[in-house]
Amino acid sequence: MKFNKSHNAIFSLTFHLIIVTKYRKKLLTKELLDELKEICASIIYNDGCELLEFNGEENHIHLLIETKPNITLSKLIGAIKTATARRINKRHGRKYRHFWSPSYFIISCGNVNLETLKKYINNQNCPP
Repeated sequence: MKFNKSHNAIFSLTFHLIIVTKYRKKLLTKELLDELKEICASIIYNDGCELLEFNGEENHIHLLIETKPNITLSKLIGAIKTATARRINKRHGRKYRHFWSPSYFIISCGNVNLETLKKYINNQNCPP
């Protein structure tokens, strides 16, 4: 397992993010997915994070993102959604009035399941 380091933390924070188009309209083409990947990678990199994987279908995208502990996920997601919608509309002449749904799905990607972690924490030797 790979860990990252900062001056006061050792961490591994990876998240799977899914963003869907407004009303799940089938707007995304291979060309748009390629543009979205480029835009998302740039935004994520500028925040000091890394885009590990990216793909999508006609009405949603998947991003696997490695972040730092000081990143506010809702702000990062907002930046991704805002910038991608603006840049796609600018490049394609405001073809898409409302691009993304206001909602999203995000889940952490840990290397241990929740039950194993609970057992580990509960089995710590408490001082008397």
